[in-house]
Amino acid sequence: MFGPQRSRKPNRHIMDITLMRLGLASLLCWAMMACSQSTHLMKMEETLSSYGGAIRWGLYEKAADFQARKDEPPLDLSYLKTIRVTGYDPVYRKETKDIVQQTVEIRYYQEQTGVEKTLTDHQTWRYDEEKGLWLLESSLPSFKP
Repeated sequence: MFGPQRSRKPNRHIMDITLMRLGLASLLCWAMMACSQSTHLMKMEETLSSYGGAIRWGLYEKAADFQARKDEPPLDLSYLKTIRVTGYDPVYRKETKDIVQQTVEIRYYQEQTGVEKTLTDHQTWRYDEEKGLWLLESSLPSFKP
């Protein structure tokens, strides 16, 4: 018709570079999301471990610092000083993005009686985006005499 028809094939080199850039961009996005999620989970593990340590070693004021609500009744520190925790064992955990429900078996005894007791502590933790912290929504364990 009007001269030779030219094939309009895209330059193979440009296509390869474009695909490589798209691949690198998606890989970078995926890596950033994975790091963010990994950091989130590491903070959760660190928080739950620190809280468990505070309960295990009788640092109840430190444990209270993990609570989201600061309007809880004051701790009876004179009573809590007589409590010795002998075991703190997580037995169940359900995790979603910003909420963790954990059940812990706590073994303890009161110094005056020396009789070991067990309580089941149901904990609800929520991630506070503004503070960047996992906070305990539930109450501290109730050690019965």
